[in-house]
Amino acid sequence: MTGEDAKVALFYGVDGLIVSNHGGRAEESLQSTIEALPEVVAAVDGKIPVLVQAV
Repeated sequence: MTGEDAKVALFYGVDGLIVSNHGGRAEESLQSTIEALPEVVAAVDGKIPVLVQAV
């Protein structure tokens, strides 16, 4: 849900990311998926695919 998390994932060599707040009741920010998406996309800078899960 954050650009920082996306950069860590890149560092560890993931092949792609799924941005989702599914299970968001356990996540403190209550940020929506669509609000998090631009930051995550910017952080990966086109290096891997970013998918969105709408629940």
